Amino acid sequence: MKGLTVKELERFKMLAAIGVLLIAINFIAVLFFPTDASRVIRFAGSTVLNGYFLIVFPAHRKKLIITLIAFWFRDIAAIFYEDGTNDWGFFICGGIAYLSLFIRQLKSLWRFKIITPSITITGFVVLACFVILYSLESVLDMAEHDRDLIYYFYFLGISIVFLILLAVYYYYRIGGVRALSFSFAVFAFTISDIAAYFGVYMEDHLFFLVTRTFYLAGLIMLMNYAITRPDAGEEDLVE
Repeated sequence: MKGLTVKELERFKMLAAIGVLLIAINFIAVLFFPTDASRVIRFAGSTVLNGYFLIVFPAHRKKLIITLIAFWFRDIAAIFYEDGTNDWGFFICGGIAYLSLFIRQLKSLWRFKIITPSITITGFVVLACFVILYSLESVLDMAEHDRDLIYYFYFLGISIVFLILLAVYYYYRIGGVRALSFSFAVFAFTISDIAAYFGVYMEDHLFFLVTRTFYLAGLIMLMNYAITRPDAGEEDLVE
């Protein structure tokens, strides 16, 4: 894998293997365990994956520390989501995670000249995202919930939309495996959140199979992005 030393590559292979194992464990948890226990298993799995990254890749952990902590707290909030006091925490922590990625990546792209075609393509993608967001709100309207939750929902949704905008522009403007890893992670998190949304509010727990798979895959690809060095001519990230 380009941009990694031999030692880093071996450690990343171990991280990816742990991720695949955790995906399999979460499949079993969703299919055969109660919802609360399944969510605890998800939390434990993400803790193991995040902990491995933070311990084994100390030189790169500052790139993702805020994002991973926000995701970690969101996994805690997810365990108690139906209690009525933690649903807002799920949305807020998710928004913080996405905005931290957005701000970090924006710093690395700030010095590049804007290219009009890429802005046009990105604009169409963002418009489609807002249409999806509006459609998802109709599902929320059909469920029983605190009406204030809609504000947290839009905070999370708009955070995702802005991050998708940046991911599309980043890949279009820079290209390369590193940009692809970041973009895949963003879209994986988006799919995971949409599936979780349907799983909770349509009460179809099979959606959680999609949620867990793409969430853990997104974490793996995000970590790959963090430890991969830019090729010559690619962006020089502000650390």
